[in-house]
Amino acid sequence: MYKVSEIISIPVISIFESELQGIVFNMLFDSRSKKCRFACILNEEESIEKSLDIIDIYQIGKDCIFVKNRTALELLSNHDCQHSEYIPLLNNQVYGLDGKLLGTVSDIELDDKFIIKNLILNNNTKITNKDIINIGKTIIITDNKSININKFKPRLKICDNQQNLNKKDIVLLKNIDEKIPQNEVVAKPTNNKITTNETFLKGRILTKDILTINGELIAKNQSIITSETISKASMYGRLIELARYSKKN
Repeated sequence: MYKVSEIISIPVISIFESELQGIVFNMLFDSRSKKCRFACILNEEESIEKSLDIIDIYQIGKDCIFVKNRTALELLSNHDCQHSEYIPLLNNQVYGLDGKLLGTVSDIELDDKFIIKNLILNNNTKITNKDIINIGKTIIITDNKSININKFKPRLKICDNQQNLNKKDIVLLKNIDEKIPQNEVVAKPTNNKITTNETFLKGRILTKDILTINGELIAKNQSIITSETISKASMYGRLIELARYSKKN
């Protein structure tokens, strides 16, 4: 079993070239199969973001990911054009069908085939794979009952049109985005700290300010990452930003 938090920020090394290809800063998922499909890699030397198909991973270890050679990675911009349906899930909001906000995704447990096993929320709640009804770009819907998502598809409705000789027209009902008032989001630290490759992040220099969802400062631009920085970023769900917006000292 793998944890996304333990994969983010570890280096990717190609065996044939014996070279560091970059560090993992995010993971992308197929919402239909609930499977992790790509790792997002930041190449610091070239300042280029690349993607790594999960099937091209040779080995995942405690301290690095091995690929056979550098051709396993492709430009993330190419990936975005071809595979726009793949989405990141960390920090997504999770709602139950009863209308309650259950929390935000702070970590994800994957099985050996990289299929989602559990979503771990910021309040330590675990959402199992079978309880996930649907996954969107920013919101995940869940319920503890087996429900087919097709139940919620738009339906065809037959309407009488008296102004058109009582002919029946088939009208496709459109989805209506209801404006639902939401409570103000308050960023609060939780006890569910994400563990990551601390030895790799420590000592790196930030290239931009790292902020909470409410704009509170976690770490300043050009500051050196310390254990305290990592711990604070973990509490506020900002490890991805810490890995992405930092460079070697």
